[in-house]
Amino acid sequence: MRLAVTRPSEDAQKLTQGLVAQGHEVIAAPLMTIQFLNAPELPQREWQAVLITSANALKALANHSELGPLKSIPCCCVGPASARLAADMGFSDIRVAGGGLVELQALVRRQLRPESGPLLYLSGEQISGNLGGDLAISGFETVHVVLYRAVPETQLWQVLGQDIEQGRLDGVLLYSPRTARIWQALMDRHGLSSKALHVLHYCLSANVAAALPEHVLVKIAEYPEDAAMLALTGQETQR
Repeated sequence: MRLAVTRPSEDAQKLTQGLVAQGHEVIAAPLMTIQFLNAPELPQREWQAVLITSANALKALANHSELGPLKSIPCCCVGPASARLAADMGFSDIRVAGGGLVELQALVRRQLRPESGPLLYLSGEQISGNLGGDLAISGFETVHVVLYRAVPETQLWQVLGQDIEQGRLDGVLLYSPRTARIWQALMDRHGLSSKALHVLHYCLSANVAAALPEHVLVKIAEYPEDAAMLALTGQETQR
């Protein structure tokens, strides 16, 4: 199969290797560029825990001067990918949710206490949901600090557009609701929505699939990791 990988280049290497090993032809078509902000200030507080909803937040934190003191407090990660990176960075108390904001909120409510101190929420400029607001209902104080921005592509990659136009693209891998929305916006802008109806949309989660129009072809990973996405694409090579 001919598949488009839409993740930022620095995040897509292992995924691309896995797809090639399955015998697929891969088109690199990142739909966002990650830009780390220049050392945003972290308030000096007695933090109870750090909340992480993306691995890019940890990457942006890696060279921050305030990283050291944070390593000894609980690091609550939205899923296993960010948890592995937190471990590589030296966090000693890592707690892993089930891959979504609802699961992360449940983990916080289960394992932390409002009276034990504020929570430091590190993220990108664009966020989904209202993590701090939802936790405030349970009495938690959450301080949100933006460490990076994900800049969307406004033009479709030429090779990708030609492949869709000529019916050569078999599938696209989408990793976030925002990426799914950017993808569909590009299809609409370039008049390719009808031509893209034959393209199979491999989605990391149900939330990603929900950001797409109802009529597109969708497959949803069993859990939010590269391995589950590769399990989906591997099904095609077994037919």
